[in-house]
Formats: sequence, structure tokens, C-alpha cells
Amino acid sequence: MATPPNPTTSGEHRRRTSEELERSRNSTTEHLQQASAEIDKARQEATGGARRALDNALETLRQVSRELRQRAEEQTTEWWQEVLEEAPDKVRRDMGRAAIRAQQTPEALEELSAEIRKREADLRAPRKGEDANAR
Repeated sequence: MATPPNPTTSGEHRRRTSEELERSRNSTTEHLQQASAEIDKARQEATGGARRALDNALETLRQVSRELRQRAEEQTTEWWQEVLEEAPDKVRRDMGRAAIRAQQTPEALEELSAEIRKREADLRAPRKGEDANAR
């Protein structure tokens, strides 16, 4: 479960933490890219079994990179979901508005609009075993 946002945490601290995470992520990516480049260079000079081993090492590095990226995205999504579930209604609405304003394409806004309509229908539908007039 995510730690609830601390109201005394400054925007500067959150921004700094976000920047530190981004630097760390970039550093990891750079290290993987550098290792791939070095293996690729050695691969070009290698022959036979050594070349195959280097090909396998390159593929392993690519797979690790994909998995790390996917895991980071999943963890971030889960963390934000927990934070939003624990946040007060006003904060959720404010963050929703900010997310809408951050969209860059009409397609993204259409997708969000469809999700909003679906969620609204889910919230308005009577729950199983609940009287429709009780809401």
C-alpha cells in the first residue's frame, strides 16, 4: 500500500524526488546502452562461438531493458492508483483536470472521455443486491 501524501511535503521536495528518480532511470538506461554498444563492438570483431555468445548477451540485455521498463511503468501505475484511491475527492478532481489538460492529442481526450462515461455508468448502475431507488 502506498504511503499517503504528506500535506507538509513541499512541491519542491516532490519535484526533486521526481528528478532524482528520472536521473536514476536515465543512468540505468545509459549503462544498459553502453554495455550493449561494447558487446556489439566486441561482436563485430569476434568469430564463431564467441560471436554467438555475444549475440545471446546482447539479446539478454535487450530483454532486461524491456522488462525493467515494463516493471517501472507497472509500479508507477500501481503507486499512482493507490495514491488516488486514498486522496480526498477534491484532490482526485484536481488531478483529473490536470491530466486532461496535459493531453496532447484529440484522440487522447476522446479516450479519456470514453473512460469517464464508462466510469459514470458504472457508478450510476445499481449494485448487486442494492435497490436502485436507494441511491
